[in-house]
Amino acid sequence: MNNIDQMVENLYVGLEYRPCVVPVIYDDNKRFLITQASVELSCWSYPQGGIKRGEKIIDALFRELKEEVGINSRLDLNFIDYNLYYAILNFESDRLRKKGFTKGKAYFFVLANYFGDKKLVLNSKEVADAKWLNYSEAAEHFYLGRKEKADLNKLVLDKAINLI
Repeated sequence: MNNIDQMVENLYVGLEYRPCVVPVIYDDNKRFLITQASVELSCWSYPQGGIKRGEKIIDALFRELKEEVGINSRLDLNFIDYNLYYAILNFESDRLRKKGFTKGKAYFFVLANYFGDKKLVLNSKEVADAKWLNYSEAAEHFYLGRKEKADLNKLVLDKAINLI
């Protein structure tokens, strides 16, 4: 078991912070894939989703990409940094105890270059829209939603742009 998988398992022991994988995907034009949440239209973020207990982070990443935007091929991604960033955010008061976790979410950000077909297939239950945006456009979209989450996404965007 690697460090990240062990961290995920430890999060399940306490049930305080829900472990989530966040693929930070960019293309050869340095445009980032961001999605609009179907349940909160002001929220633009990277694709993301919960990591199931016992699931490897890489398997959760591909499951979420397939579920949310239809990216189905592991051959279309070149991983740059499996441990780009880790952060914890507390839930807003109206989202307490989401999925059995009591305090919030633990985000594991993974950076990858995508060179597959840009045609996305959106799951309307989870994603209202998806766009490939350059650095400034992505940062602008993040700030349409909750500031704390936007600040985190922007920090990760800064880290990513410095690596690519």
